[in-house]
Amino acid sequence: MCVLLVIGKGGVGEWFRIGIYNLIAILDPEIVVVGGGAITAGDLLLGPARTAVREKLEGVGHRTEVPIVSTVLGADAGLIGVALAAHELEGAR
Repeated sequence: MCVLLVIGKGGVGEWFRIGIYNLIAILDPEIVVVGGGAITAGDLLLGPARTAVREKLEGVGHRTEVPIVSTVLGADAGLIGVALAAHELEGAR
């Protein structure tokens, strides 16, 4: 059931694909790194996003393929980022 919600049409997976696709189309990044809770779905979420970008992104023949990867920090990436930012702000005082 959870798998269907993640990758089903109109579900979280669909919105994730649309979001990643739009970010790449607008910002043209060198890499997309996904972290936080979204990464627990792994390739169930990242695989379709990679496919959508590869098949539908305009100008794909004229630009380098953008890797969509998971962070090595996994689901704790956001928490670690906030802690690091707080530490840096405290050090700047």
